[in-house]
Amino acid sequence: MSKWILPVILLVVVGVGLWWVNDHNPSLTNNVVNNTETPIVNDNPVVPASDEACVGMSWADAQKIAGQTEWADQLTDDRVCNEFTKTWWIDLSLKQAGCSPALVIHTDTGSADINWRCTGAIPSVTPLVESFTKN
Repeated sequence: MSKWILPVILLVVVGVGLWWVNDHNPSLTNNVVNNTETPIVNDNPVVPASDEACVGMSWADAQKIAGQTEWADQLTDDRVCNEFTKTWWIDLSLKQAGCSPALVIHTDTGSADINWRCTGAIPSVTPLVESFTKN
């Protein structure tokens, strides 16, 4: 009987300690993202496109710049603002194996370029089995 007293006391002390920490500092256990905070993706703050402005450039201005590029007919409605790089990213409907291209508009200069966002994982044209059987 006495061998159970110490573990029970220890368990009660740990439980009370955890309750006290959670009760007095809820930010330690709060995993819910505050809707007023900017989400972070790959250490960069990202603003949803519905906010309609990106570091001083409105979505309307970004659309005008995008419309003057050679990729204007390939623009999609999917867009995001990256506040860290001060850029609008607009997905393109161009098809390239292993890539997901986007038109990147720099809010500070107004310049636009394409980022292919390629993974490097392009499937082989020749199956692996054939490459071993051919001599």
